[in-house]
Amino acid sequence: MSIRTVNRGSACSSGQPDSPAASASPKRTAHFAMTREIRGALGARPTVLVGMMGAGKSSLGRALARRLESRFIDSDKEIEAKTGKSIIRIFAEDGEAHFRNLEANEIKRALEQGPAVLSTGGGAFMIDDVRHHIGRKAVSIWLNTNEDVIRPNLKHNTKCPKLRTSDQDQTISDLMQAHNSIYRLANLTIAPQHRRDLKSADACMTALHAYLCDAGQGTGQAGLFQELPDAPGSQNAEPRV
Repeated sequence: MSIRTVNRGSACSSGQPDSPAASASPKRTAHFAMTREIRGALGARPTVLVGMMGAGKSSLGRALARRLESRFIDSDKEIEAKTGKSIIRIFAEDGEAHFRNLEANEIKRALEQGPAVLSTGGGAFMIDDVRHHIGRKAVSIWLNTNEDVIRPNLKHNTKCPKLRTSDQDQTISDLMQAHNSIYRLANLTIAPQHRRDLKSADACMTALHAYLCDAGQGTGQAGLFQELPDAPGSQNAEPRV
């Protein structure tokens, strides 16, 4: 699994934390310290996972939330719970524009509720307004999952209207090519190469610690928040799943 971060000098401090139990193993003690430093550096900011459908945002997001001792929020699940409709039914009955409005409002609401790990739909980060809110309020991680891992995850997917084509494999390739140039605008990139990678939050924790504590992003001052740019060549990117 590969990781992209930036390094511009330390910003986290070990301080005087509550110590873990004396009997804790060195590995557990290290995990405790890393979690504490990341949580302190994040402050009220959520951690937002972006990337293709089938990339493992929900499964990895739950694992990361456990490591951060934080809430996990799945924006699609929240929309379905509040509307009483599946995503595919919303698309069919109300149209994509209506769904994108629900999605944007749900993500903005979640960003105001303090620390959490938020998993977003595959098309959410493609929309300039949503991406700007994430850039102002959160730290974003792109799960740049290997296409060979994504394909089997989506093989029997019946929820996404965009996958209802005669050549699903080509559709997935086309979507990845179109979306990846926008996904890479996230603060961090994690590249899970194998299905087993999606069960581990270690790479995300390492990347967050490097970005927040070594890259000068961890002081919690508003002036250090990085607003993500517009999509290249577009002021109003057309919503895409």
